[in-house]
Amino acid sequence: MIMLLSLLSLPVYGSDNSSPKAVIVRVNIKNNIFTVLERNIVYGYPPEHFVQWQDFKIKLLSENGVIEEYGVIDPRIRFYETLPGGNPEGFGARMVDEANLTLIFPFNSNLTEVSVNNYTSGAELVKADLKNMIAGFCSQNKNDSDCTGVAVEPRGTPAAPPDFAPLTGLLVIIALVALGLWQLKRRK
Repeated sequence: MIMLLSLLSLPVYGSDNSSPKAVIVRVNIKNNIFTVLERNIVYGYPPEHFVQWQDFKIKLLSENGVIEEYGVIDPRIRFYETLPGGNPEGFGARMVDEANLTLIFPFNSNLTEVSVNNYTSGAELVKADLKNMIAGFCSQNKNDSDCTGVAVEPRGTPAAPPDFAPLTGLLVIIALVALGLWQLKRRK
């Protein structure tokens, strides 16, 4: 009986999901035209932005303004090693017409958009809306502590299925107790 009570007092796995999350936005650049390909939220740590390249400036935006900004390299620049006797530094670079820019940054429930800007002029090259994606994620993960205060589920996004994990755990405990009582009754 003491074991049963201790099992009931254990927290249910998955009831509070506060794992680190990252937002991934992929942008295609072809002939200087920027197109957002996809937006996702994944579990895991985003990379740190130690090196501040000065090709594009990424701005993470909320309703209240800029949350964070950092510089990234233009993915159309391809570096290569030169043959002996060529460039004294031993490498070269060339520009290609098309490449994908993958942005990975920390999840923040206040994010509304991410923009890619020319680092020098500040001109906006493309902007990706993140509101519906974040609202949809949070509506499916209501117990996630990072989603507190997020607006209700947007139209067109299906409702999250009910969470049966607590009920399943309780049913397993009841089955174990019933099996134990049946074994005790059988031994008498």
